[in-house]
Amino acid sequence: MKKIAVMQPYLFPYIGYWQLIASVDCFVFYDDANYINKGWINRNRILLHGEPYKFILPLSHASQNKKINEIFVCPNFLTRKKLLKTITIAYKNTENYKRIFHIIEKTIMSDGKISDIIYNSTQELCEYLGIKTKFYLSSNLQYKKSDSDSAQEKIIKIVHTLGGDVYINPIGGQHLYSKKFFLENNISLFFINSNINQYKQKADVFYSNLSIIDILMFNSEENIHKMLNQYELQ
Repeated sequence: MKKIAVMQPYLFPYIGYWQLIASVDCFVFYDDANYINKGWINRNRILLHGEPYKFILPLSHASQNKKINEIFVCPNFLTRKKLLKTITIAYKNTENYKRIFHIIEKTIMSDGKISDIIYNSTQELCEYLGIKTKFYLSSNLQYKKSDSDSAQEKIIKIVHTLGGDVYINPIGGQHLYSKKFFLENNISLFFINSNINQYKQKADVFYSNLSIIDILMFNSEENIHKMLNQYELQ
């Protein structure tokens, strides 16, 4: 049994994304899909002064007419330095700040394609967390690509290309993918449903689904490993 997951690349995504990564053998960054304006590819939320704050890594000439792997990070270092300062203000007094910040800084200050930067930062954080999943970029996979393929057909081709027989998708995709259709193509389809317990934050109320940055700053590796297993497959 070989388990595969496919998702667009997101910058420091929420814990459910990392649960998906940890639940499979191979994870594919779907980087040759069209970029979505105001999506989560280059932005996320952290906790700043006790409230959720949306941060953005600026991109150069981003457009929905371009593929994700055709878009580069904006070379404006001043803007990125301001973003790092905001993250520092938010988390400088947390226990894990010094251990985590260098990875965040390296990612934010990297030049190049946003898909490559996310790929590299995800791999580095997986090494920190002890996640052994193998990573691929969909743009590098050799399979017959067609704009006429449905979303299901594209996923099935990717899974077959990697020799997979199990595909795991976030629970939100239940209306998009049919278990019957996948079985007809010799693939078992499961949906991952996250169920994260609350953890200590610097806020009066608990805010869920923040960037993994928040969890990394407030939790030990042991606690994060427990969180990675707090899900159900349906």
